[in-house]
Amino acid sequence: MAPGGGDRPKPAGGEAVVSFSTKLPGDFQVPEEEFVLPSNLSRYGLSEVVNKLLALDKPVPFDFLVDGEFLRANVLQYIEAHKLSSEKVLRLEYVLALSEPEQSTVDETPEWISSVVALQALPSQWFASASYDGIVRVYQGAESRLSVRLADVGLAGVAALSVDGGRGSNLVAAGQDGLLRCCALRTDGKTAAVGPTTILRGMERPQALEAAAISEDGTLLAAAGWDQDVWIWNSEPDLFAAPEAAGSGSKRKAVSSSEGKAPKFCLKGHTQVVTCLHFGEKARFPYTLLSSSWDCSVRVWDIAA
Repeated sequence: MAPGGGDRPKPAGGEAVVSFSTKLPGDFQVPEEEFVLPSNLSRYGLSEVVNKLLALDKPVPFDFLVDGEFLRANVLQYIEAHKLSSEKVLRLEYVLALSEPEQSTVDETPEWISSVVALQALPSQWFASASYDGIVRVYQGAESRLSVRLADVGLAGVAALSVDGGRGSNLVAAGQDGLLRCCALRTDGKTAAVGPTTILRGMERPQALEAAAISEDGTLLAAAGWDQDVWIWNSEPDLFAAPEAAGSGSKRKAVSSSEGKAPKFCLKGHTQVVTCLHFGEKARFPYTLLSSSWDCSVRVWDIAA
């Protein structure tokens, strides 16, 4: 294994030039260099290389993507199949490999759980669930850290964006009363706290919401549901006021603010309930929103306007 220096490394027979990148947190980042590796390496061998570069105490299995597709052959087979030069740098993105799932019970709630969301970039132990009792429950691993009632009606879709370097999250929850609720969650060791709730309304007489989303850069919010429309808002700091301090995790109702902030625009096209929303990745699809519906369609919206 030879790292790239001032000159690009030259592969010999049976070798290839590769570089590694990842969207995982800082502890999983390797140097942005080019490496000459044996071309017969496949996922397992490449995972060993990344682990060696990371010098982790405990080895972590990784999977690898090339141009967004999982590498399911060795490097040489991929190069030959795609008619690439062995001197061309093969850019590999690595992600955590999926292991055999382990079943365990974290919590049991008195009402149906409608959705669950990670509160930080994966891998992370912090996540939240929303239920039809109007409560958002925050967990760290298998431990419940906070239960907060955001509404007196059921909550459907929930979305979150990690902020403050992973020390907190901005969360939005879609209510069955047609209101989108926004609040800030902050974590400190083994405690969590929630700030005041801001309520957003899409129309004068809203129908039940089923889905919510936050853009990757945190500038846009979206919600949709039974009225078949997709509502978009500009996100502003006052929507996610920080809590004063980490709490004890007791159940309480957050303070709600006004509903005066108007949507940026409304997207019309679905003919049935809209069930899911997802903003495009900022680096590749910065002005894209995806939506799915009971009308058996997935729509891709250009929201650059």
